[in-house]
Amino acid sequence: MDKSLMTVNKICLNLKESIYKLLDEKSMIEFYFSSKVYKYKFLDILKNKNFELENIKYNNKNKTENVDYRDLILIAEYKKIEKRGFYIRILKKNKFDEIDKNDQMQVIILKKEE
Repeated sequence: MDKSLMTVNKICLNLKESIYKLLDEKSMIEFYFSSKVYKYKFLDILKNKNFELENIKYNNKNKTENVDYRDLILIAEYKKIEKRGFYIRILKKNKFDEIDKNDQMQVIILKKEE
């Protein structure tokens, strides 16, 4: 990694080149962080979040059955934590697809209208 892309406080300015990354082996999504602090905040969520309970909530809310929302929950949590951009890679068929804030791809979670 180019030293000019790292601040004095060890904050990475280019997420694609970040040394702070984390691969979630269950979803095969690799998350890139701008700082060690954000990476460890995300790790805490991975350790403490009850994904089974969250899936039940999302299935009830969206009137679906047996849909696994884990990947969407992870991406939503990542977006809440990482304040300096958005960059993830998703492993599909032994190849990573890259998604960043400039992509046209959008994930839409259906909301129940009140």
